[in-house]
Amino acid sequence: MNKWISVDNDLPKEFYKAKLVWVESESGSGTYMIASLDGDEDYSEWVEWTSDKNVEDLGYEVIAWRELPDEYRGE
Repeated sequence: MNKWISVDNDLPKEFYKAKLVWVESESGSGTYMIASLDGDEDYSEWVEWTSDKNVEDLGYEVIAWRELPDEYRGE
């Protein structure tokens, strides 16, 4: 999958797997972040990869997500 997916349209089917997400703050500024959707089908939350903190607790809202690219394998 090589395109952005709005969280309004779909969420990842796999929990606890890192995704590249686009987040926006209340002021509307946005940035990239690596996060995973943690939880289960009844309750889930986006968690920032390096800190294990809820993305919302960091002051952001996940707007869209996409799969991470393949790992670098050299020449």
